[in-house]
Order: sequence, then structure tokens, then C-alpha cells
Amino acid sequence: MKVAILDMQPIEPAVGGGRLRLLGLYHGLGPDIQATYVGTYDWPGPGYRRHMLSDNLEEIDIPLTDAHFQAAEEAKQRAGGRNVIDCVFHLQAHLSPDYVAKAREVARDADVVVFSHPWIFPLTRDALDFSRQLIVYDSHNVEGALRHDLLKDHPGGVEVAKEVASVERSLCDAADLILACSPEDGRKFTELYGAPPDKIRLIPNGVFVRGIAPADLTAKAAARKACNLGGKPAAIFIGSAYAPNLEAARFIARELAPALPEVVFVIAGGVGEQIRAELSGRTPKNLVITGSVDENRKKELLLASDLALNPMFSGSGTNIKMFDFMAAGLPTVTTPV
Repeated sequence: MKVAILDMQPIEPAVGGGRLRLLGLYHGLGPDIQATYVGTYDWPGPGYRRHMLSDNLEEIDIPLTDAHFQAAEEAKQRAGGRNVIDCVFHLQAHLSPDYVAKAREVARDADVVVFSHPWIFPLTRDALDFSRQLIVYDSHNVEGALRHDLLKDHPGGVEVAKEVASVERSLCDAADLILACSPEDGRKFTELYGAPPDKIRLIPNGVFVRGIAPADLTAKAAARKACNLGGKPAAIFIGSAYAPNLEAARFIARELAPALPEVVFVIAGGVGEQIRAELSGRTPKNLVITGSVDENRKKELLLASDLALNPMFSGSGTNIKMFDFMAAGLPTVTTPV
């Protein structure tokens, strides 16, 4: 059986919630199932890549064109400076014809077509055979609701959010199955789009935790030395450069760190690069910003920490970082979100 999975991000390296879900769900579907993932990079630079992530999962990444990135930047400005390259992907992908051609080819040949996020569905809809193929929406969030929350404070953003809801509704209508990360998301698909509950399946997020374990005192001391965290208690937050993570990281940098000088706060992951730029040299002395880290460095930082933070104020789906914190045995302070 051939399974096509389509999205607009790479899987490898599997950092951040979206990539972890993709690798986790599709790397081992079974010996008689061949899965092919077609993705791209939402930043300029990397080139074409085709490789096997497991015996049964192939990843193909096709770069976007300069014209596409220019159009995405213009859309960002119209949306009040918010990055919307994913939300408007279906409107701009004609500028990256190589990506569209490969996505359509792989979708056309598959027995099962999985749309991880709704962005690619409009680009491939007329290449699908709904009488023969099983169509799956593997949702990471309820995108219509999430983008409304993130973009509602700017007129241009509101228009983008409406377009997102329209695309997601059309995919929910067409899909044979909708995979939801949480019961709350499943209910929202029914409330917002009228999706029948009997075609919604709860497929929770997870992480690969075999390499993460609580640290004994010796391992913790070694990790703290390697991470140069000093002797104060350390609290860690991990996040990709995703708007709800930025909200949380700003709260840590601007509120928690100045209020609690006796604690070292660590902001790890891609979210840190944006926070570092915003602080522009005014970083509190007890705040450590790492930027993007590989898996080994992430494990080292978890070993070195005494507790974890998850101060999320918005978002959809589920916070995969919570599983890493729990696997490391870290007491975790979290908001209800």
C-alpha cells in the first residue's frame, strides 16, 4: 500500500511539535506500507533532498523559489508583520511549480493521501480520486480557530484567518478521516465545520523518550557544568519559533526573569532567536537563550534543569514539550492551555 503525506515543512531534523508528530506517526506504519512524504522549507537556503527516514518512510523536500519567498514577505506585511507563509501557501505555491508537481504526482499515485495541515489540499484536489483513495486530514491544530486568535488584531490578518478557515472547512468536508490531537480539537471540528463525529479519530501527540530519563545528582552536576548554568536553580522552556511559543518566551524574558533573580531561566529552541532579537542586548543576567539546539543538547539542558515551564496563553493541538519535561522527571509549572 502506498501512503502519501503532504505538508510544507521538512521532517528531519525532527525538532518542534509538528515534525515530531510527522516522524512519530509515519516512520513505522508496517512492512507492507510504503510512505512518501513531500515537504519543503519555509525559509531560503536548503536545497533539494531525498532520503529514507526509516525502512518505510521516504522524505522528499523541494525548495521554494525566491519569488515565492518575496510574495510571502509581502503577505506578511499585509498581515501586520505576522508570518503567514503557511496560511497563504495555496495562493502562492504556483510560484514554486517543482514542489506542486511533485506533491500532485505522489498524491495521484497513492492509495492513502494524508494532509498534514490543510495547506496542500487545494493544490492537489483535482489530482485525487475520491472513489479509490482514502483521504485523511492529520490536523496539528484547529487552524481556523488558531489563526483567528493569532491574527484577529489586524485587518489583513483577519482576511488571512478567514481564508484559512475556508481551506480547512473544505478539507474537513472532503476527508474520510480527521485525526485530532485532543478531544477539544475534535469537538471544535464539529462545532466550527459540522464535521461528523464518527469520522474524527483522536490520535494524541507523543515524543521519542527512550533517550530521556531523570538525572541523578552526578549526571545533573555534569550537565550543569557543560551548559554553564552556575549554581542557581534552573527553569527551562523549550519551543520552536511559533507564535504561541513566542508569547510564552516573552513572558519568561520580560516578567519572570526580572522578578526572580535567584532563578536561572533557560529559553531553548528556535523561539530564542526571535526573543534575543527583541531584547536587543538587554537580556536579564539570569536569562540564558540558546537558540535552536540538536537532540543531544536538548537532553543535556533537560538534565541540567531543576524544573520546567509551560506558560502558554494561546494555541491549539497539544504541547508536546510537556512529554519531554515529564520524561526528564522535571516538576512542571504550566498554564491551563
